[in-house]
Amino acid sequence: MIRRLAKQSLAAVSHATGALHLIRAARRVLRGPVVRIFGYHRVVPDVAAAAARAMAPLCVSTAAFAAQLDHLTAHYDVLPLAAAAAALAGRRRLRRDTAVVTFDDGYHDVLEHALPLCAERGVPATVFVTTCAVDGHPLPHDRLYALLLRARRARVRLLGSVLPDSMTWPLARADLALARGATLAAAEAILCALTACEVGQVCDALARRLGEPERGEIPRYLDWDDLARLRAGGVEVGAHTATHTHLPLDTDETLVAELVVPRATIAERLGTSPSALAYPAGRHDARVRAAAAAAGYTVALTTEDRENLPGCDVHRLGRKVLADGHGIGVHGEISPALVAAHLDGLFALLHLSPPQPGDFRLEAPWT
Repeated sequence: MIRRLAKQSLAAVSHATGALHLIRAARRVLRGPVVRIFGYHRVVPDVAAAAARAMAPLCVSTAAFAAQLDHLTAHYDVLPLAAAAAALAGRRRLRRDTAVVTFDDGYHDVLEHALPLCAERGVPATVFVTTCAVDGHPLPHDRLYALLLRARRARVRLLGSVLPDSMTWPLARADLALARGATLAAAEAILCALTACEVGQVCDALARRLGEPERGEIPRYLDWDDLARLRAGGVEVGAHTATHTHLPLDTDETLVAELVVPRATIAERLGTSPSALAYPAGRHDARVRAAAAAAGYTVALTTEDRENLPGCDVHRLGRKVLADGHGIGVHGEISPALVAAHLDGLFALLHLSPPQPGDFRLEAPWT
């Protein structure tokens, strides 16, 4: 709460005095216009209601999302990702600071709630889809979270599952989190310490004990008909791998499958190969970036909160991923000052919201 109050106070002062506007103007003079890319997952009418059965950090309320779009349209040129990427590659000129709006994972509420708000404001968007989810299979983190909710209610300990000893540490941390009712912390203990294959093993073990989650326990995803409608309406469809894997930990053979197969699948179903890739959870390294380029992606997005300047590495584009708390004051109200501070990069500039490096390894027991 103290940290939130401090950030809100700092945002209010910078907003009221015009300091943030002056900082942005000075940086444009020194470095020229920049491209800021913003990422979302789900946009829902009621975050608290959605969080009762899904991961809250993936959700932004329609009210907060609308406020953020209003700020972007007032202060930026909001361009399609392809046009912004062309400017970063030197093939077109930026008139002023530019914003790009993207969505990861392919949740259906993006079609239902987010894109109508974008259309009202003339905001183009890119939707990155994981093809296994479009085909009807739950994303690993959604399946895990649903099973952990079941485990918490049934008071089932994860360490009682038949799993390799190498998983003991993250499972123990998850058990401690579940014991205090912190399902999200339990999910993060597993997702941040295990490979995608190992997460699947944990899910399989829990499903054997608790049953597979039913349809209402997993968020709904876009299907191929939905994506065809989006494409027809001008929404760019990008790739988010085949299974939402942790790419830096995959073998060379698996990397090819995760990057090449989605391009072929999307081309077959929608008629055009995607040119843009979003790294799942932002995880990448030099080998992954080279594989993305070799697979035919002309741009690839991280979750590193930083601006993009012309001439930058287009396979390592910075992107700020937004949650509902970005722009929500301590009393639950939408704060225009906080919206401006987060979207214009005030906290990143002051190192209060440092960029998260994408090329990190999974947690070890001593971290």
